[in-house]
Amino acid sequence: MRQINSVMIIDLTLDTDKNRPEKLNKTLDRLHRLLAALRKKEIEPAHEEVINTAVHSLNHFHGTAADLPEQANLTYKRIYDYVIKEMNLVPKGHYQTMWLALGMVLFGLPFGMIMGLSLDNMAFLGLGPAMGLPIGIAIGQSKDKQAEEEGRQLDFSP
Repeated sequence: MRQINSVMIIDLTLDTDKNRPEKLNKTLDRLHRLLAALRKKEIEPAHEEVINTAVHSLNHFHGTAADLPEQANLTYKRIYDYVIKEMNLVPKGHYQTMWLALGMVLFGLPFGMIMGLSLDNMAFLGLGPAMGLPIGIAIGQSKDKQAEEEGRQLDFSP
């Protein structure tokens, strides 16, 4: 563990195991990788406490084995969402993934409507999302590059 300002992100004591369900193993692997990426960043103690509380509750989970996959997934989502929303850190490719869909909707559908209406054939509506896709990818890549330059990108891919 890497120590910063006398607070550190605690280790997840649950590891992947071939006797566990595959879905649980995948969630635990993602959680281990996310925590490892967070340890490489300087994080404020208040943020570390929130993360540590979530990890501690999973480490000391007292429910049934059948409930563990759901609890692990909930913990992963809670930390992942917190890191993005509250800490303003993003994983690699975050904006590209987000803007891929937004480009199709925000740019593609209007282009398709304009083409369909101007050519008096709404079959051209389907070309719009194909035109919006590369626009969204380009915007997302530039935002990912900006996040990397600002030091807000985690060495992590979900």
